[in-house]
Amino acid sequence: MDVRNLATALIFLLFGLGVLGGVVYSEYPKYEQRTQSVAVDAEVQSSEFSSYAGGPDSADQESHSVTVVYTYTYEGQKYESDSVFPGGTNAVSSGSRAEEVAGNYAAGDRITAYVLPGEPEQSYLLEKGHNYWNYLFVLVGALMAFAGLRHMVRTIRGNTLDV
Repeated sequence: MDVRNLATALIFLLFGLGVLGGVVYSEYPKYEQRTQSVAVDAEVQSSEFSSYAGGPDSADQESHSVTVVYTYTYEGQKYESDSVFPGGTNAVSSGSRAEEVAGNYAAGDRITAYVLPGEPEQSYLLEKGHNYWNYLFVLVGALMAFAGLRHMVRTIRGNTLDV
């Protein structure tokens, strides 16, 4: 059994599993919030959007966000939130999208918010849609983990090709 081949296989396997674990770790709270939330009536307090350039090292990058402050009552307790999307994020892809979302909410509007029953201080207003980069990371992580596992099995059995 070649120890170098086994080490390479183990590195691929662990890296692939690490990528998969990272995606699950970052996306599961958003998934849980979307699937277990209940609708409640809410009232908009304020709405605004912003676009700003990144730090000095990222002069070409702009960030865009929308903030909608709203209040709602859940099981007799009053809450205030500014989370627009599941997971507490307010980032959007463009300044025009931020302006559009903020324009849909005016102070005093009655809206529907979605609350996680076990943690009613967590709420959101809109589904953000899928982040297709996550699918790419899952695919790359799965392929690396599979390649590492396959190479490890072949190394242990003694069937490896010398590369």
